[in-house]
Amino acid sequence: MPIAREFADRWRARLLSTEPVDHAAAESAIRRVYTAAELLPPERVLWYDSPLEALWAFAALVERQDQMIAGMVKFARQRTDSMARLKSVQESTLARLGVADWPAAEAAVGRWQAAGYAIPTNPQQLLPVQVKMARVDFVRSAAGDSATGHYTTMDPAFEPLQAEERQVFGHFGDGILAYGALYAGAEAIRSLMGKSSVDDYGYTDMARDEELAGRHGTPPPDTLAAVWQAAADAGLWWPFSNIVIAAERPIEIQRGAKNALTMVYRDGWKAQPYSKPTAKPPSKPAKTVSSSLIGKALPRDHAERIAFLRKQAKALPHFDRYLAGEHEKVWRDLVALGAEVRTAAHAADALAVAYETMHRAGQNIRTIVSRLEAMHYRFETEASKHEERRSTAGNALLQFKDLLGTVGPSVPAAAIMNVNLGMFEKLFAAGAAAPAKSNVAKPY
Repeated sequence: MPIAREFADRWRARLLSTEPVDHAAAESAIRRVYTAAELLPPERVLWYDSPLEALWAFAALVERQDQMIAGMVKFARQRTDSMARLKSVQESTLARLGVADWPAAEAAVGRWQAAGYAIPTNPQQLLPVQVKMARVDFVRSAAGDSATGHYTTMDPAFEPLQAEERQVFGHFGDGILAYGALYAGAEAIRSLMGKSSVDDYGYTDMARDEELAGRHGTPPPDTLAAVWQAAADAGLWWPFSNIVIAAERPIEIQRGAKNALTMVYRDGWKAQPYSKPTAKPPSKPAKTVSSSLIGKALPRDHAERIAFLRKQAKALPHFDRYLAGEHEKVWRDLVALGAEVRTAAHAADALAVAYETMHRAGQNIRTIVSRLEAMHYRFETEASKHEERRSTAGNALLQFKDLLGTVGPSVPAAAIMNVNLGMFEKLFAAGAAAPAKSNVAKPY
């Protein structure tokens, strides 16, 4: 369809634009997004020369707001070069905000306007949720009964735009923005490149929605129109309640083999494709001899198994540290051992940690199941019932994904298809049984 191609080409040009950002127009468009979503507009926009520099500022400002991101920043500080870059960006941000210390900077920017990796208290008050809700209402209004098809079926004219958008953003750390961050020493926070303003509503989605509006003669709601304008006028930006972190556009787009993109920014940073190391591989180390415990049948009872492993070694230092709460550090230390972890010196200790981790995971799964059962949540696994409900469940899943975001890799859509979605009203029924407070999931 020619008109679809026109919309696709327009948004593709916006995705790959090297035009200098007009700060006044971009800031006006961003403030319009907040106002349309019935949020107070940001007091100011902080501009950074590249998405990498903006990412360091964003990660530092969100560190104490999101536990997962805090872990990423903590890991970044373990590298001398990353620590220096983080400190430099923090000093620059302090100067831009005109405050004396980092707690004052965190207070000045306010709350990150996204859900992140934690469940927010009032998700309806977040900017991305307002955008999602506006989009759902718009698509239903424009497409009517065929609204579901808009999410599941795409005109081939949009495929080149989608392919290049995936090259740029990837998924959870594998686009050229993330690989560029990796090669610049920001490995620990590279996945946060996807947490910008286009995280859940990208260029392809906006292009298709704008085409839908034109085809059906349905004007978009103010929130969507404002988001489209901001995408046209600005580069990437990260929204907070009081300020916005924004990145300049690239100054050059390069194309390599197989049309691979490289984006060059004015501070010299490059968003580039993954490349295999070219250095000569080191000589192979001497072959390690695995402990006789590897592959050996151990007691099935968890307590008996740990007791057995304690008898196989003088001490289990990693296991004892794990029990003391050093979960992540213990696993990093074990991974760092490489093949040595299987030797007699470490095997019992490593197996104890692994079995304890899986034991806790099992307990947590049983806790989740018991809580769902207490809330009258019913699961369907029989093939006949699955097929009978597939259509209804599929439509419901699409609506939930659109409202709440794409289902994460740890919860495959196929698993959700096996849940009786007709029981959802019982989850919210007054007086639904609450799980016992003692059913607290163990950390691991």
